[in-house]
Amino acid sequence: MLTTSYPRWSGDAGEFLTDLVKHLADGEGVQVVVLAPGDAAAPSVERSGGVEVRRLKYFFPPRLQKLAYGDGIPWNLRRSLWAWLNVPCMLAVFAWNLCARYAGGADVVHAHWGVLGALAVLTRPIHRRPVMLTVHGTDLRIRLAAIRWITSWAVRYADAVATPSPEFQRICSRIRGSRGPCRFLPHGVACPSEAEIERARAATRCGIHWVRPVYCCEDITTSFEYLGF
Repeated sequence: MLTTSYPRWSGDAGEFLTDLVKHLADGEGVQVVVLAPGDAAAPSVERSGGVEVRRLKYFFPPRLQKLAYGDGIPWNLRRSLWAWLNVPCMLAVFAWNLCARYAGGADVVHAHWGVLGALAVLTRPIHRRPVMLTVHGTDLRIRLAAIRWITSWAVRYADAVATPSPEFQRICSRIRGSRGPCRFLPHGVACPSEAEIERARAATRCGIHWVRPVYCCEDITTSFEYLGF
């Protein structure tokens, strides 16, 4: 899995990705390697069950890694010259690690966000793995025209595309045209247990409306089968 953001600690942005990989590893027995940007405050390697997280150092010294995390890449680019200088370094580090170290042992390269999706598609003749792209929305709405174009190119040429937004599902399906549809996949979260469901029913009977998200991570594994992976 390629991502430009992965939680560095509990409560950090992007915890839906943690839920996703945990389900794939614990629930489905899938070995998951996550390639994410490095951060001076986070460990370079983490392992838990079937999940290995590799935070790639892309600039030295590490304290000058300014592109990822915080308020996100678009905002970081607006505020910091260092963030712009980080861009080619990060892309080169991701490309080298994907092609030379990790793709060979993978069945699918799952890229989150358009720029890394484009990188995975562009290097596909080298790593020779199918590329699934998940578009989260900001990719196609960002003010930077170059990123919108790159994301559209990745959507058009990825082997499969998914998005958690029905609106972006329609947009991506139009971009892909005859290359195949874009699938709507809500962000996965841990499914409620039977005990939690029963408590919710009991609360409802008492007139208390108890709300919890019910999207399940099973969606992503069934989507791999649906997409022919």
